[in-house]
Amino acid sequence: MGGNALGATRPRLSRQAYNDVVTDLKTLLVPKFYACVEQPRSFASKTSFGDVDLLATLPSSPLDPFKDVGSTASSVNGNILSFEFRGFQIDIIQVSEELMELARFFYGYGDTGIIFGMFTRNIGLKFGMQGLTLKCETYKIKLSHDLKAILQFLGLSHDCWRQGFQTQEEMFCFIQSSKYFRPSFFSRQNPEVLELDALKRTNGSKVFESPTIWNHEARHRLAERPVFRAWIQYVEGLPFNQDRIDAGQVKAAALDAFSKQDELRTIEEHLALTRRVKAKFNGALVMKWTNHQVKGKNLGLLMESFSARYTKAKIDQMAEDQVQDAFVGFYQEQM
Repeated sequence: MGGNALGATRPRLSRQAYNDVVTDLKTLLVPKFYACVEQPRSFASKTSFGDVDLLATLPSSPLDPFKDVGSTASSVNGNILSFEFRGFQIDIIQVSEELMELARFFYGYGDTGIIFGMFTRNIGLKFGMQGLTLKCETYKIKLSHDLKAILQFLGLSHDCWRQGFQTQEEMFCFIQSSKYFRPSFFSRQNPEVLELDALKRTNGSKVFESPTIWNHEARHRLAERPVFRAWIQYVEGLPFNQDRIDAGQVKAAALDAFSKQDELRTIEEHLALTRRVKAKFNGALVMKWTNHQVKGKNLGLLMESFSARYTKAKIDQMAEDQVQDAFVGFYQEQM
């Protein structure tokens, strides 16, 4: 997880050494610092580990376990604590208790979170450590952080995931079984790249299947992460002749499955109100009404003051000339 967060290249651990380190760390950390500490799942075939990743429920108070475990180096990056222990790097990923199952899935088997993040992004959704979300312009709708509900929506078996995977191929088959999965989501050489990219640039709603995921970050992941690299090789061996995914249909299905239609309607109504108000009251109009005497920061402050007196709802009920008269009167009061 943290890679070389401590700035040094360290030896890999054998599975036995890894298990010994994890056991000893749990003894040191639970219950003094954390109520629960566990390691993410890994394939049985994995024989060595570059570092030790641990999942831990958020502590009830700030803590500094580094000295207690005899660490000679440490760093903090958001919710991840990295420190040295017996010459190895330890990364503790702190999550709330309600997000622990999601964390088990996200960090399990090396690259599950990366793969699912790219997968869901291609169907107009986002999967991360806060769960499954949907973006509506500048707003984000939180669909769910319940892993079972998320997997059910994607057409995947929660029971299958709980049973675990012995090999990479078992996990790959699990992901592939999603009703929304398409191999082209992960293609590096798709003949429709230009067409799909153009649709995305123009907010086309027909498809959301863009192979433009191969940015610098994706190429770096492919080069550095063996599970992700194996996944891409696996996908490239699958037929690419499946039908496309309609982002509008996925969005509608998600809103229905997670009962978020009312929230979307509220957001859309607010966005529509904002657009109507902006057509009557905006920076260009205010500069015109003040004969370009007010600009820059002062323009923003003046508009903010006016908005405190005239709410969006009030402006929405006014004609444009009424808004102008109201603003000019307000402006003269300020002089």
